[in-house]
Amino acid sequence: MEKEEVLLKSRKENKIVDERERNVQMWAGRMAAGFGIFMCAVLSILASWADKGENYSAWIIFCTIYGSMELMMFLKLRNKWDLILAVIEIGGGILFFIAYLKELF
Repeated sequence: MEKEEVLLKSRKENKIVDERERNVQMWAGRMAAGFGIFMCAVLSILASWADKGENYSAWIIFCTIYGSMELMMFLKLRNKWDLILAVIEIGGGILFFIAYLKELF
C-alpha cells in the first residue's frame, strides 16, 4: 500500500475526520465548557447583586450539557476521570434543579 491508499482508508474509517480535526473539536468543546461555567458564574453574581434570588436555571443547563458530554466521552473512551466528572456534573444539575423547584414553589 502506498501512502495515499493508507490515508484514504484511514479517512474512510474515521468518516473523513482526521486526527488534528478531532483534537481541535475536543479542544473547542473544552473551551466552550470553560466559557459556559464563566457565564453561569457571572449570571449568578448579577442576579445576587440585583436581589433577584439565585439564578439556578443557567447552572442546570450548564451541568446537564457538560455532564452529558463527559458521559459520552466515558462511554467512548472508558476513561474513569470522565465518569467521575460526569457523575459530579449531572449530580450538580439535579441538585440545582431541586433548588430551582424549591424556589418556584
